[in-house]
Amino acid sequence: MSAAGGEEKESFNRAPAATAAERNREPIKEVMLRYLDPSTRGVLVEIAAGFGVHAQHIAPSYPDLTWQTTEINEDSFAQITQTTASCTNVPPPQVLDVSTSIETWPEAAISSDVAAILVVNLTHISPWICTLNVLQGAASKLRPSGLLLIYGPFAIDGEPQGEGNIKFDASLRSKNDEWGYRDRDVVFQEGERFGLERVAAEAMPADNHFLIMRRPSL
Repeated sequence: MSAAGGEEKESFNRAPAATAAERNREPIKEVMLRYLDPSTRGVLVEIAAGFGVHAQHIAPSYPDLTWQTTEINEDSFAQITQTTASCTNVPPPQVLDVSTSIETWPEAAISSDVAAILVVNLTHISPWICTLNVLQGAASKLRPSGLLLIYGPFAIDGEPQGEGNIKFDASLRSKNDEWGYRDRDVVFQEGERFGLERVAAEAMPADNHFLIMRRPSL
C-alpha cells in the first residue's frame, strides 16, 4: 500500500487487502469496461497494486494496453509477479511512492503514453498528500483524454455512509491520524483545481464509490 505511513503501512496490505481485492475486482472491472474502451492502447498505471489481483483479473480484457503495476517498495514484487504470471501485457512491477512530489516519480513507472491511472483503496489509508499527489500526477502524466480511476470508500458531505463505514473510519483514524475517509466532492474539487475534468461517480457494492476523472483533450 503506497505511502500509508509507519509500521501500519507495511502490515495493512497483506491478507485483509488481498481478500478485499478478490471481492471488488469484478465490480471494478465492470465499471472500467464502461469508461475505458477494451481496444485502448498505451499504458495503464496501477498505483498501490497490492498483490496484483486487479491486474491479473482485468488486464486480459485490455490486450493492447500495457498494465504497469506499482508499489511503494519492492516488498510485494514477488507476489505481484507470481499473481500476474499468465498476463502477457503486465510487465514487472515498478516502485512508485505517491507521498513524494510528482517531479520524483520515475519514468520507468510513468511513461509518456499513459491512457489511464487506476487507484484502488489508497485514499483512506494514506496521508491526504498522497491523494493530492495522485490528482496532480494524473493531471500532469495522463495523455490528453486519459482517465483517472479512483475506487474506495468515501465520505459524502463530510460523513462516512452507514454504520460499518463510520466504525471503519474511526478505526483507521485511531491507527494513524493522517488516515480516514476523504470527502468525495472534495476529491473531485481538488482534481478540478489541478485541471482534471469530473466525469462520474459510480456507486459500488458495500458503500464504496468509483470516481472517474479525465485530463482534458488538447
